[in-house]
Amino acid sequence: MAEKQRILIVDDDANIAELISLYLMKECYETMIVGDGEEALKRFPEFKPNLVLLDLMLPGMDGYQVCRELRSSSQVPIIMLTARSQEMDKVTGLMNGADDYVTKPFSPVELTARVDALIRRSSGGKSGPAPLSGFPCSCHHRAETAGRLCGIPGPDRKPDQLFRHLQRSFH
Repeated sequence: MAEKQRILIVDDDANIAELISLYLMKECYETMIVGDGEEALKRFPEFKPNLVLLDLMLPGMDGYQVCRELRSSSQVPIIMLTARSQEMDKVTGLMNGADDYVTKPFSPVELTARVDALIRRSSGGKSGPAPLSGFPCSCHHRAETAGRLCGIPGPDRKPDQLFRHLQRSFH
């Protein structure tokens, strides 16, 4: 079985980060959530993500600076995910090394498709999530939030069951 692709989610809004994580885990990605830039740079080498989802407006170090730091040592695909929607913000993000730029509010389904496409391109078209949406995934579902692993029920569970489980896991 191929190794799961890893996604580092850097966002200080825990609700958004957990929602993104749920959608990505449904597609058999392994995720790690961190809430600030410093923690992202610290966890990046040990987690070895295949892609980074990066908010711009983070406490302390902003997303532009995190992107520059990551680019100084890695070519991992980076998608900026932010409420900043001005053309200059987008251009600045892309000029600082981001591969894509998605504004909030966003469609989780579209974001997942963008993740799939970037991972497929960065791996020479050989990777991406194994199953098609709507089909049960054979992957073990887990997420890491602030260093704590949480098991997530598989995609065959109803959304309300997933959210109840998520609520219990993070409280």
